[in-house]
Amino acid sequence: MSESRSEPTSEIPVALRRPSRLVVISAVGIVAVVLGLVVRLLTPVLFPPPDPEADLPEGVRLSDLSQGVSQPFMPVTEHLIEALRELLREIGPVPQVFHVLAQGFQAFGKTDVGELLWKHCLELDTDFLPAYSALAELFASRGEHDEAIKFYEKTISLDPDSPVFPAKLACEYMAIGKVAETVELLERYRPVFPSNVPILAMLGQAYVQRKEYSAARNVLERVIQLAPEYTNAYYGLAQAATALGDRESANRYLEVFQRLKKQDEQAHRDELKTLDDLKSVRRRAAQLLSSIAAVYLAHNLPERAEKTLQKALDFDEQDPAARELLAWLYHRQGRAGELEKMLGELSEESDRLDAQLLCGALYTELGKFQLAEKAYQSALRLASHQPAIYRALAEVYLRSRANLIEARKLALYAVDLEPSETHLHLLATVCTLMGDSTTAQSAEIISAGMRENSSRLKAMATAGTR
Repeated sequence: MSESRSEPTSEIPVALRRPSRLVVISAVGIVAVVLGLVVRLLTPVLFPPPDPEADLPEGVRLSDLSQGVSQPFMPVTEHLIEALRELLREIGPVPQVFHVLAQGFQAFGKTDVGELLWKHCLELDTDFLPAYSALAELFASRGEHDEAIKFYEKTISLDPDSPVFPAKLACEYMAIGKVAETVELLERYRPVFPSNVPILAMLGQAYVQRKEYSAARNVLERVIQLAPEYTNAYYGLAQAATALGDRESANRYLEVFQRLKKQDEQAHRDELKTLDDLKSVRRRAAQLLSSIAAVYLAHNLPERAEKTLQKALDFDEQDPAARELLAWLYHRQGRAGELEKMLGELSEESDRLDAQLLCGALYTELGKFQLAEKAYQSALRLASHQPAIYRALAEVYLRSRANLIEARKLALYAVDLEPSETHLHLLATVCTLMGDSTTAQSAEIISAGMRENSSRLKAMATAGTR
């Protein structure tokens, strides 16, 4: 009996007739992943990101920041270059960014590039105040006084409320022997800023140059009342007292001048002995990173700002700008734990005025009035003739209602040092709460008169510089 053989069939089993859904999905997934990798690899080649340095003025490259820098400093400058490149990429070619770039190049001795970048700022915005101020200082440092004068005059027209620029303009006048113009300028601003030490000191010096010794003595005595450690004021007073025949006062002023001058020279020698080039470079890096962070904050990029500030503190843990910006950022974001930790550390630095002022301001905002009081009292021990500190401490007592008698005393002292509208209004407020309506009304009347007079004086002073 023969064995039957089955013929091969051409039919495919049902299970193998088409791939399962799982197989199809897996294959599609693999293809997608591969395509994604290909796109990721080819995109930078086919569509390279725009070069952020393409918007720099011709001839300027960020890598130039490292030219001439010693090898130990290279990691610092390389980090700064990348931080500046990232700033340019994130914010774009705006004056604020180019201003920070200029600061960076100037900080590392490349003032020609800084000048080019600041001039580029003015091409983008003809009223960009930081560029005018920076260029004025640059020209002054080179001895290009006529150019400096032109730029300082522009800063005054852009910011008539600042006492800084009139004093600097006067310094440039004095440098080229324009003593009469110095007196005319500063006498216009003296009623506007009656307690500004640089304005008064420069005015006193100009009066000595003009041999108007009574006027010089009057102004310079006010300077040493406001700033008892202002060395050069005592030399001017000694000159004025000698010319007026007051030998006893002249000898006293000269003795104080010599003592302070000796202290200044010793401090300078000590600084040179402890000069650390790497530490200096890291300090400049921290300052520049703080400026970068400020731009990020201005453009509402707090995360980038915080990262930049933390790096600034890595370079210099005591950088005032970085600590202040970071503390205010914590405050604004409601990060109480981090803020209080930072303020606790700062409050221990009792010999640093900037730390105590920051603690005072933020503790006041947080309603921690006892800690604010302690900080401002520490600040007064460091700068006992700054009226703003007396005002701030008076406001702490006023807000806490803890010691209105002391608040009134402090407000009166602030008025005595600087009889400004702000201080008189504070005095009126305290007196009103204490029921002293007579003094309060008098202070408000004087304050209102000063407000009107101040506006008129500022207009006149500003018009005089045009």
